[in-house]
Amino acid sequence: MLSAADGLSVHKGALAGATASETTGIHAFVAGFFASAAHARGVRVHRVARPSGKRSYACFAHPLPPGSGVQGVRSAPAVIIFIRDPASACAFEPEALERLYDLTTSEAILARSLAQGLTLEDAAANRGISDETARTQLKSLFEKTGCHRQAELVALLVGGNRI
Repeated sequence: MLSAADGLSVHKGALAGATASETTGIHAFVAGFFASAAHARGVRVHRVARPSGKRSYACFAHPLPPGSGVQGVRSAPAVIIFIRDPASACAFEPEALERLYDLTTSEAILARSLAQGLTLEDAAANRGISDETARTQLKSLFEKTGCHRQAELVALLVGGNRI
C-alpha cells in the first residue's frame, strides 16, 4: 500500500496521508484512540481518502495490552493499526486458499474469483469450464469450508475486513 503512493505514506517515522488534512486526520485518529472509551472496547475506525479516486482505505485501531510480547510495548498503552484496501477484493493467492481449506487448485481459483465479485457463470466462462463443472466445484467448496451458500463462502473468504 505504501509503495502505491495512493493516500498513505510514512513521513518522519509516522503514517501520513496524501494531504495535510488527511495526515491530521490520521494522527487525530490514533491520538483519539487513547482519549476515548474506544480503547476499552478495543476498536476505532477511520477512513483515508485516496487521490486515485479508489475507495478509501479502512483503518482499524486495536489496543496492545502491556506484556503482549510486541517490542516496545511494556506498561504504557499502545495501539496497532490494521489497514484494509477495499479495492483489493481478495488478498489470498489460490495457493494459500488450497492450504487453508484443503482445496484443489481449481477450487481455489474458483473461490478467489467468487471473492473478487464474479458470478459463478462469469468465473466459469473466464476459466473456460462449463457452468456444471463450476457448480460441482462450488459444492465441494461448501463442503470443505463448512459454508452452505455462496454469500456465506464469499464472506468467509473476504473476512479480512473483520479484524
